[in-house]
Amino acid sequence: MIRKDNGLSIRRQCELLGLNRSGLYYTPTGPNQAAVRLDESLMERIDHWHTRCPYLGSRKIVAKLQEEGFSVCRKTVRRLMLKMGIYAIYPKPNLSKRNFKESIVPYLLRDYTVSFPNQVWSIDITYIPMPHGHMYLTAIIDWYSRRLVGHYLSDSLEAESVIHAVTETVKACGVPAIINSDQGSQLPVMITRICFVTSISVKVWTAGAAGQTTS
Repeated sequence: MIRKDNGLSIRRQCELLGLNRSGLYYTPTGPNQAAVRLDESLMERIDHWHTRCPYLGSRKIVAKLQEEGFSVCRKTVRRLMLKMGIYAIYPKPNLSKRNFKESIVPYLLRDYTVSFPNQVWSIDITYIPMPHGHMYLTAIIDWYSRRLVGHYLSDSLEAESVIHAVTETVKACGVPAIINSDQGSQLPVMITRICFVTSISVKVWTAGAAGQTTS
């Protein structure tokens, strides 16, 4: 498009085309492959320690990684944990104090009898390390049959992957009475969006790590 042998200066040609001359010689570069491979190695080890000790926070995981020989700081580990959608699981403070008891909600599925298919589904997202990167598996299990009724693989934690998994499972198996999930950072919001976007009349019960729920 821009030539040196057409009688016009490079500056004039850029002006006529509405281009910035400083960006004329810019060559886009791809991601730093060494940094990508390091992030993948770190995420694999973070997933290992989170699976083995889910109560470890970013500080403790940094210490574990440094013991393994990685030169890593807490900021990097927090960034990767956020990217993977994982966080330390531990009892939250102040729930045992009298003034906070009104915030405790009983687990709604405790002593609940599941007597037919599609009565209760459980949904969860798990991180799967791959040779070159990682994937997220959204899995849906029917409590009555203990059968995997739906799943979806995605390379991100976007809500669309959960919406796709639930809507396709509903098409194949029908509408459940209850969808049960944990209190992860994504699932409750995603399931609420599913009910709104797909107009599925589903009561969502989210089970907490310590037997608490929000409904």
